[in-house]
Amino acid sequence: MPAHLIWALSAGAVALGISYNRKTKTMYQCGKEIKQYHDGNVTLGKTQRDEMRDRRNNNRQRLKQGLHKNNDPYAIGQWTQGSYAMWTMIQDEESDYDIDDGVYFDLEDLKGSSGADKTALDARKMVCAALQQGNFTTPPEVKTNCVRVHYQAGFHVDIPVYRRWEEENIWGDTVKCQEIASANWKSSDPLAVTNWFKDTVKEKSPADDNTQFRRIVRMMKKFSKSRKTWKKKMPSGFTLSKLAEEKYVACSGDDEQALHKTMKAIQSRLDRDLAVKHPVLNEWLAEEDCPKTSFLKTKLADNLQHLVVLEQNKCSKTDALRAWRKVFKDSFFKDKADTCDEDAKRISAAVCEHLGYDSDTTLVENIRQKGLAFLQKLHLNVNYMENPAWTEIGNIPVKITATLHDEEGAPEISSLSSGDVVGPDLHIKFDVTVANGIFPKDWKVYWRVTNTGNQATNEKQLRGDFQTSKNRYNWEHTQFLGVHWVEAFVVKNRNQCVGRSDRFYVAIG
Repeated sequence: MPAHLIWALSAGAVALGISYNRKTKTMYQCGKEIKQYHDGNVTLGKTQRDEMRDRRNNNRQRLKQGLHKNNDPYAIGQWTQGSYAMWTMIQDEESDYDIDDGVYFDLEDLKGSSGADKTALDARKMVCAALQQGNFTTPPEVKTNCVRVHYQAGFHVDIPVYRRWEEENIWGDTVKCQEIASANWKSSDPLAVTNWFKDTVKEKSPADDNTQFRRIVRMMKKFSKSRKTWKKKMPSGFTLSKLAEEKYVACSGDDEQALHKTMKAIQSRLDRDLAVKHPVLNEWLAEEDCPKTSFLKTKLADNLQHLVVLEQNKCSKTDALRAWRKVFKDSFFKDKADTCDEDAKRISAAVCEHLGYDSDTTLVENIRQKGLAFLQKLHLNVNYMENPAWTEIGNIPVKITATLHDEEGAPEISSLSSGDVVGPDLHIKFDVTVANGIFPKDWKVYWRVTNTGNQATNEKQLRGDFQTSKNRYNWEHTQFLGVHWVEAFVVKNRNQCVGRSDRFYVAIG
C-alpha cells in the first residue's frame, strides 16, 4: 500500500474516523435500555404481585366467612379482573395499587325480604357488611361500582358485585347473562375483557417475542402517570390498552421502535377521533368530546417532539436517551446517557493508561507499530454496542474484505487488512464473503460499525448500532482519530443469524 495512504500518526497531523456515507442511519439505538427500564422501573415485581395475591386471598376468605355469618347467600365464585389479571399493572411511587376481584352471585339468590330482586346498591351493601370483620384503619366502603377494602400504603382491593343467570335468546339457545351492581344493574363481562386482552397479546406480538404488546401497554400506562399532575386527567388503563390494541406497531427485538411508532400512531388516531369503543360490550370507553383522551392526545404530541431527534442523521445514542428522559421524566435515562457519553473516553483512556500513553494519538502510534495482534489482545468493548436481536442457528464462516478509495465508487487504490492505520478523508468499501460462496436471496447482511475516541464522542458518532444495505457491501468514510471496528452478521428470515465475522479493525491517523 502507498505510504501516503497507510501511515503512522506524526506530531501535528490532522486525523479524522469512520462515518456514514448514506444519507440516513438506523434511528433506533435504545431498544436494550427501553427493555431494561420496563423490567426494572415499570412492570410490577414478583414480590409485589405475591403480596397483592395474599391480600386478595385473605379478603376472599373474610368475605366468605362474613356472608355465612350474616346468613347471606353464598357467592358462586370470585375472579380477578382488570390490570392484575391482564398482567399490566405498573409500579407506583406512592404504592397506589389496586386489585379488582369480582364476586359473583346467582340471580335467584339475590332477593330482598319481600322476594323482589335486590337493588344494585343493596347488593353492594350486603358485600360491604360481610367484609367489616377485621381490624381496619379505614373500614370497607361502598363505592359506585364496587366495595373497596383499604390497606396501608395506598393499596386497596376493589370488589365489584355481579349477578348471573341463564335465559333463552331469540333463536332458542340458552345463553349466560350477567350484570354488575353499579348505580343500577347493567350488563358487564370482565372475564371476556381479560380473554380479549390475552388473545390480543398472542395475536399481535411478534412470533419470536410473544409478550411485546403487553410491555408496550405498560409503557403507555407509565407515560400517562409520569407526572403527578396527569394522573386524574389521563384515560384509564383499560382505555389505553384499547388504543394500543388499535394502533400497536410490532417490532421484533426492538421495544424502542415499537413504543415510538405506537405512540405516534395513537396520537394520529386521536387527532382524528377522540372516541374509544369498548372491545367487548356495545358501549363507549370515551365519547367523541372526552377531555381525557383529548389530554392524552395533547401530551403525546408535546412529547413526540422530544423524540424527533431519533429521526435525525446525527442522532447519537446519548441524544436518544436524553430524549426518552424528557418523555418519562425519569433519571434512569439520564444515568444511561451519562454512562454512554463517557464510555468511549473511558475505554480510550484506559487503553492509553495501560500502554503508558495519554492520548488517542499514542494509541494509533502503537497500533501502527504492533499491528493486529496488539489490537486483539486489548479486548476492546464498549457498552453502547447494540446487542444482536437474532437467534444464532449456525456458524457459517463469514469474512470481511476491504479496499481503499479516494471517493465512494472511485477506482480501488489498495486493499486493506484488519488493523491497518489509514489516513483521513478516504473511503473504504467493506465486502462480505461466506465460506462456500453461496449467498441465498433470503440472506441479508447487517453491519455494526463501532467508533471510539474523543473526536467521535464529541461529534456524537460513536455508533455501535446495526444497519443494513441493499447489497453485500458497505461504504464508510474515514474521519475520526482513533481505533474503530466493523462487523458483519449474515441473517436469514429476518431473525436467524447463520454466521458472523470477526472484527475488522481500522485505525484512523
